[in-house]
Amino acid sequence: MRGLSIIFGLTFLTACSVFNNKEKRAIEICQKAKVHLETGDFFGDFLLLTFGGVAGLGESSTWLDLANILAKEEPNKRYDWKAKATKEKDIYLVSFADKSKWGLQWEVDIEQQIVKLINQNGYLSRKYGQSRLDPDGSFEVTNISVNTIKLVNERGYYSKDNSKRIVYTLKASVKNKTGKTLTEGHISGNLKVVFKEKTVDGNSTMNSGFKSNISESRPWANNTEKDFYLQTTGIETVYLDYEPEYVFFEVILHAEDPIGFMYDKNIAEYDLKDKWRNLRD
Repeated sequence: MRGLSIIFGLTFLTACSVFNNKEKRAIEICQKAKVHLETGDFFGDFLLLTFGGVAGLGESSTWLDLANILAKEEPNKRYDWKAKATKEKDIYLVSFADKSKWGLQWEVDIEQQIVKLINQNGYLSRKYGQSRLDPDGSFEVTNISVNTIKLVNERGYYSKDNSKRIVYTLKASVKNKTGKTLTEGHISGNLKVVFKEKTVDGNSTMNSGFKSNISESRPWANNTEKDFYLQTTGIETVYLDYEPEYVFFEVILHAEDPIGFMYDKNIAEYDLKDKWRNLRD
């Protein structure tokens, strides 16, 4: 019996060793892969603007180079490399993040040695549950009176285009639950139609936002509500001919107080896939 226990223990240790080696391999493959950022994408443009000009990221730069720059830019934060297996064979999630899990994340195929940045990929972000949604509930959307996705004729004064577009509209209030008096605040939204190889966005229009401005002379007090209205630019109806992986609307809030508090997260996300399907009927 003791002999069987020793054999089982050795087998278990061997399995753990193999598993850990694959995690290390996934991290090494990711670190050595060359940086690839999509221009025209918010996240890619942000990284290029923030780090490209400062560090001179070039064609030979790797994700390890960018990670080292990120760590040096914020010396008071501790960043760690981690990897974990997914349900798919040889596919691992690799991250370089702080204790709050903010940072970079990749999907790594250790067999094919293919590395994909998840932060910049709408489909992979949703697939792996990556979201900017605030888990702390610092703000709460209330009093929803309009919450619709529909076909709208966008013909206007300066346009003879009589075609219809897909538009999302949200009219509601948002409650400040931060415990702070806010002197700056902006609200916006994005309608995201996510296919495996492409994400189509409907951004909030120029007339979207809070009903009244927030400023030092007109602050947003804690535990009070502000009315807002969001409407997106139209998405072409040709996309209704295809089945997206995900359709959702994200409500984005940027806010500040006068002594250094800053907030920039999603305060709500609404799943619209069923409503998208209804538009096709």
